[in-house]
Amino acid sequence: MTDTGSPASGRDIWKVFNTPEFQAMIKRFAQRCITWEEFLSQSLPPGMSPLGMWELMHRMSRYMGIELPIPDLNDGEHWYRRTHELSDVVTIVTRACAPDSHLHRTMTSAGGQHFLMNVRIPETIAATQLDGLSISMKDADILLRLDKAPKNATEQLVYNTFYAIDHLSEFLHEPFSRDLFVHFRDRLLKGVDMDALATSQAPLGTGLFEWPDAMVERFADRQLDHIAAYANGETGSQYDYDLLRALILTDSFRFYRPFKQVSYQVGRLVAHLYALKHDLPVLGLLPASRAKLDWDAGRILPPLVSFDRPTFENLRRRSPGDLTSLQTLAAQLMLVSLRVVEHYVEAWEKWDRELRQMLKNDPQLNDRQRSIVGRALRNAEAEFTIRYHKNNHGIAYPTARRDFLELVDKGYLELNQRGKAFVFTAVVGLREIFSDAETLARLRGFAVDKSFFQDSGKSG
Repeated sequence: MTDTGSPASGRDIWKVFNTPEFQAMIKRFAQRCITWEEFLSQSLPPGMSPLGMWELMHRMSRYMGIELPIPDLNDGEHWYRRTHELSDVVTIVTRACAPDSHLHRTMTSAGGQHFLMNVRIPETIAATQLDGLSISMKDADILLRLDKAPKNATEQLVYNTFYAIDHLSEFLHEPFSRDLFVHFRDRLLKGVDMDALATSQAPLGTGLFEWPDAMVERFADRQLDHIAAYANGETGSQYDYDLLRALILTDSFRFYRPFKQVSYQVGRLVAHLYALKHDLPVLGLLPASRAKLDWDAGRILPPLVSFDRPTFENLRRRSPGDLTSLQTLAAQLMLVSLRVVEHYVEAWEKWDRELRQMLKNDPQLNDRQRSIVGRALRNAEAEFTIRYHKNNHGIAYPTARRDFLELVDKGYLELNQRGKAFVFTAVVGLREIFSDAETLARLRGFAVDKSFFQDSGKSG
């Protein structure tokens, strides 16, 4: 057999298949997605070159893989392998995202609305940044928490994106279609001057080149129809994972850019709706966009994921049709997002238990009121407004106002007026009202706030 750099053929192929080196390589490819560098470190069958062996494995992967029936703009095919590693990650995330999961019950409870806001706001901002738009976390946080009027086109888009998720349940029984995607785009762009959007550089992070704008526009409708058919289950393999199908929907919008500066944000809505339709309600609530940005910036690294960005891009260039690396990375980043939220939920539940112990003599307080009193106990100089409380917990203004007035009546807060605004502060001696000094000390040393998510991408 000559070393030509091409896979062997005929009788020689059978000899290759029967070598221990080839059998070991098959096992590794079935277990996980390996990098080019790792591949080069493996023993090869006698007479096979690295390039020849890589091409042979690539062809076998194509015919054993799960087809992803959204061709690229050059009609290139795509597929992925269901490796053991990928299946394990998908199983973990799918179980945690189910409607009967502890995470779903917690995140959708009345008390969970506060920390859910701390997930949704950074995630919304990250989604706009992945579309190449520029807005500061601080400005967007103030905009959304205080329900302020948007001051420019980018803020209006962020505002629209944040609240669009609340309407997804209206489309649960509507099939995916180009018209539905256009509706999502129009909802996001309501009142937005696209020419006035603040843009920045947003590399795809896929290891492949970006399509020219003229080509993107020419094929936009075709790609939308392919995406809709895939989302509806009209195309693709019956053995595809629902979780991975949702993830590829988002990335397809980002990669093919059918809606220009809002493509990824539309794709995120589509993936969230797909998750709702397939009993994965938590999936759309995880900060996946933030995880992608952190990985792009090198803040999420192995062993949390299989690849850093340069390694991933090298692998994608070598096998552009094989999306095993992309699906593996996407699933692993979703698992990172899940662990961040689980950690946050665990911290919040610990805080709530401590707070319940502190307030055991006043069991009539609701979850939101305990949150207010807890913050007041941690920080005697904290100030509270009805509007912030309303947005932070997703409640009506009268409900937010009643929460505060009841705490004033109980003697925990006092009401102050500053201009036309009402501000609530802790009464003098609030800490002395509660006799459990040990619990108070623990409570004062414990804080659950949005900074956890602002630092969530750091590895280690």
